[in-house]
Amino acid sequence: MWNLLYFLLGLTTLVQSSPAVLQKRQAKWEFLPKTPTLPDPFLDTRFEVDGVSLWLNEYNKKPEVPLVFLHGGLGSSEYWADVVKLAIDAGYYCILVDLRGHGRSSYLKDDKFTYELYAKNVFDLLNSRNIGPDYVWIGWSDGAAATLAALLDPTIGRRLYKAFVFAGFQNPSDTNPNFPNTAIYKDFVQRCQNEYPSFNKPGNTFEEFAGKVAELEKNYPQFTDEQLGSIPGGKVGIAGADKDEAVNLDVAPRLNRLIKGSSLSILKDCSHFCPVQDPPQMWDAIKKFLDIPTPIESSSGNM
Repeated sequence: MWNLLYFLLGLTTLVQSSPAVLQKRQAKWEFLPKTPTLPDPFLDTRFEVDGVSLWLNEYNKKPEVPLVFLHGGLGSSEYWADVVKLAIDAGYYCILVDLRGHGRSSYLKDDKFTYELYAKNVFDLLNSRNIGPDYVWIGWSDGAAATLAALLDPTIGRRLYKAFVFAGFQNPSDTNPNFPNTAIYKDFVQRCQNEYPSFNKPGNTFEEFAGKVAELEKNYPQFTDEQLGSIPGGKVGIAGADKDEAVNLDVAPRLNRLIKGSSLSILKDCSHFCPVQDPPQMWDAIKKFLDIPTPIESSSGNM
């Protein structure tokens, strides 16, 4: 979803924001808080799927439908951490997955990232760990696009008991072309570049990885109105942020209209980075969605 072509042209020139710059950004939606820490217990669990190593961590494991959190482009599961802590405290079975190439998950040199590939990788990873049979996927940004791709896949879609789509999008034109010029974007890209080496992935470089994400976001997704209209809306929650600087503000209402029967929530006074800016509000929106009865019957029973 990020317009990374701007980033790739100036990768080596990005610098950390000075304290003076940060002081000028007083509004919550203009500031990127410190990357949160994953909750305990943290296990560096990586599993072989489709020729790569994919990272997964589970919390509150129990015989219930798990919440599977999928992060945005360039980032990692850390960015969901504060929201997941609230879900854990509420007693939910939670799973974090680093998408292919992101965080602790590896990629192949000849990979061409697609949202369908992300979705299939996550689905195959869950199956390989005998997790399921049903899931709730909670996707943010690129993770939201992967969730929409999963809903459109006949095999994966029928296994999704519910799906929550925050800052999702239908095609590349849904993104704000001025986003790369914002200070928060530059902070985020620089932070991801700094964090990448700590994930211990020999042979993978941030520059090469970011180039693959840039190519993905330049060309995909390309979901048609007809495709989105085929999704059973009763099990889908669409969410946006009223200060989203990355996805155009008309996108969430449009997705809600196209996915007939879906719910819509617009989070207040936060941006594309709401999961780190206002975790309680984000969790409240997710929890309200989870509490909505769905006409789709889960083969494993109620949550």
